[in-house]
Amino acid sequence: MKKSKVGSIALHTVRKFFPQVTHVEDANENLQVEVSPKDNNGRLKNHAECALAIACKRKEKADGVIISVKTAYVVKGKRAVRYRVTEAASREVISFDRKGGFEPGDYTLARPSAADRLGAGGSGPRTTTIKRRKPTFRHETANIRTSLRKEGV
Repeated sequence: MKKSKVGSIALHTVRKFFPQVTHVEDANENLQVEVSPKDNNGRLKNHAECALAIACKRKEKADGVIISVKTAYVVKGKRAVRYRVTEAASREVISFDRKGGFEPGDYTLARPSAADRLGAGGSGPRTTTIKRRKPTFRHETANIRTSLRKEGV
């Protein structure tokens, strides 16, 4: 069975932090995480040591956790499980990175939807023509951790 390009990109991303990982898979269930006030001692703009990462690591008894604004990976041994960071958790990650702290409470890391799963879609040739569109304005959120897709993370 061939590995999907998306799956190999996810594996490459996780290996930047945890070189021992050999397999990345999507979560099948949501993960509920309780962030406590003591978790606010995490490091700002740090994917592996922020408040949410510390709380996830504790709850899952994981070797490590990687949290970005949109995606999270929970690492146990040579296996990493991929989650989507919900809007509420994402806003707290941004607040934490801007020294606003992480509001204690319960947060959800969601299992990826069918369209977001590793290797989903985009496998065949396009059957429609591409219409040229005007470039749209894209806002980049500043003063937070780097994207997992950027090199040098």
